[in-house]
Order: sequence, then structure tokens, then C-alpha cells
Amino acid sequence: GFDQEGSWQAWHSEAQAMVWTPNWQALMGDTDWDNANAVATDSQGNIYIACQTYDWAEDGGQTIGALVKVSSTGTFQWAKNYEPADWNWYDDGITGVAVDSNDDVIIAQNNLVTKIDGTGAVIWQKCIGYNEPMGQWNVCVDVDSDDNIYVAGEYDYMGQTTGDDYLIMKFDTDGNLLWQREGGSTASEDASWNNGYQIITVQGNKFYIAGSSDQGNNSVAL
Repeated sequence: GFDQEGSWQAWHSEAQAMVWTPNWQALMGDTDWDNANAVATDSQGNIYIACQTYDWAEDGGQTIGALVKVSSTGTFQWAKNYEPADWNWYDDGITGVAVDSNDDVIIAQNNLVTKIDGTGAVIWQKCIGYNEPMGQWNVCVDVDSDDNIYVAGEYDYMGQTTGDDYLIMKFDTDGNLLWQREGGSTASEDASWNNGYQIITVQGNKFYIAGSSDQGNNSVAL
């Protein structure tokens, strides 16, 4: 399937991740729960696909994250997982991917942010509040013109009965945290921030986020 040119999109089609163009389509994964959640391209047109896969699960276990790289013509390059050996997150997957001006790739999944080069080698990796004091889901990522990294996702404090909030973080290119902001308050607000696979775009010194808010029995776009 990865052998024809054309524009492309990636998503999950029932049980398998899919890359589609007007001229061809290809499925990735052999079993249930193989999803394509986000894509990004580098300056050479290589495509990085953020996936969730069941194929690599051990002993019929949970899904894990996978990053798939294909060339500009759709030729498969490699697929890699970047979860630590002791990572134990239920139904995990990579939900955010971005490429900076050096063609380095930043991927995000739950409480984990990883920066790699074009060969897939890890440059650095950050774990953000893993299990305690908070949990984080549906994470997205983007970079600005200075290669600063913006990460956003749905999160809550473990053990709290109130709704989830929205956490936005900014890192420099070396992975140092510059600031973080919380949208909403788990202690006082009625609205909970139950965001799906959010989108971040960065223009100048502003960033734009799309998601959803669950306000009582009403779910609204935000």
C-alpha cells in the first residue's frame, strides 16, 4: 500500500489505522484497536502518523502508542514505540505529533512528551504528573517559530470527584517548562472540560485550541 504518490489523510477505520489519498489507501495494523490520531510532515515531505495499536500488546494486554514514518511517496520507513519499560497506562496511544524547524519530531501521549530526530532516536523525554498528583488524556502538541513546544490536554487530580479541566504547558526546545496554565477549576466550577483529540495551532505569540466542554447534561464545542 505505501508505494503511490498523492495527497493523504490518516484516521482509524473501524479496527485499523488508515492512510488515504485520492489515488490509493493503505491500512496499518493487523488487529482491533489500531488507530491513526494525528499527522505531521517534515521539510522533506515525510509523514509522521501518531497511532494507537493493539498489535504490540503483550499477552493480550492493552493498546500502546506507535509512531509510524512514511516517505513523501508513501513508502513505509519505520514504526516505533517510546513508552518507558515500566509504563502502565490503560489503553494508551500517541494523540499528538508536531515537527519543528530542525525536522525533529515531538510526540505526546497522556502524561508523556518525547522529542526525537528524523531517524527515530530519542533526544529527550518528559513525564508529566504520571498518576500522581494528576492524570492526563487526549494530549495535543504544536511548535512555534522559535521551536517552543505547546502541549495541551484534558486532566484531573486523581481521586477528586469534580470534573476534568484543561491544562496548557509551554516548553522550550530543550524540554524545559516555561509556564503552565489551567482552564477551569476542579474545585469550584460547574463545567468540566472533557476534550477530545484537540487541535493546537500557533501563530505569532498566540495559540488556538479546539475541544469540547461537558456542562451538566450538555456537551458543547469550544
